[in-house]
Amino acid sequence: MASVRGSRRRTRLTLLLLVLLSITLLTLDGRDFGPLGALRSGVSAVLAPIGGALESVTRPVRDAFGGLGSSEDLRSENDQLRQRIEELEQGEAEAARARSELDQLAADLNIDLLTSVDSVVARVVAGPIGNFDGGLQLDRGSDNGIAVGMPVVGGGGLVGRVVSVGPNRATVVPVTDPGFSVGVRVAGGTGLGVLSGQGDTARAVARSFDRSTSLTEGDLLVTSGAARSLFPPDLAVGRVVSVTGDSAGLEREAEVELSAPFNDLRYVTVLMWEPPQ
Repeated sequence: MASVRGSRRRTRLTLLLLVLLSITLLTLDGRDFGPLGALRSGVSAVLAPIGGALESVTRPVRDAFGGLGSSEDLRSENDQLRQRIEELEQGEAEAARARSELDQLAADLNIDLLTSVDSVVARVVAGPIGNFDGGLQLDRGSDNGIAVGMPVVGGGGLVGRVVSVGPNRATVVPVTDPGFSVGVRVAGGTGLGVLSGQGDTARAVARSFDRSTSLTEGDLLVTSGAARSLFPPDLAVGRVVSVTGDSAGLEREAEVELSAPFNDLRYVTVLMWEPPQ
């Protein structure tokens, strides 16, 4: 117990002496005490090699920490470049989609038919799917040059014919209507027939082909363009699905899948065409 108390007493005495020594040195240094300056110089000379060694040891560490800022800058630049690349790739994808949509629109509107015939693009605003009793209603009319009798195409095939016109509206009787008929022939062939609507948005029937007409499954039927026809020649109408003959075996009949997509018909093209007089 006595030794412990003695140890504590010596520790306190040592601390007291260190505090007094510190106060004394500060006082003398403030008064520019010469011997103390020499002592400080000597201490600096002794510690200089140690400082140099510490500099050599710590420089890589400080450089590493300094490089952290540069790494952050590089990381930020990389992130910006990556974002820019993603934006460019997204822009390219959008451009590709736009080109695809344009190609689809060109197909929907039969752009190839417009090279020699003036036309008007119109939007289908009415005409319930599967029920065309009232015809198709278009958002263009006489103010746009549309007149009764003009043929209408869309989606790669014949849609119908204009039957009534207002200033900003037009009504079209479609190929699907049971009262509709159009002269047709096999594309590239000579035999003539008559296609009639059946009230079906996908199928129609072509009759009255001469038995000598070459008519097979997969053949494309187009408008015949015969004399006094209400339609110009070579408008796609549909493809033959099956072929049969009548009871007398004198005529052939074909079930036809229509080219125009009546279940998804949004835009059509009205051809400014009038039958030759």
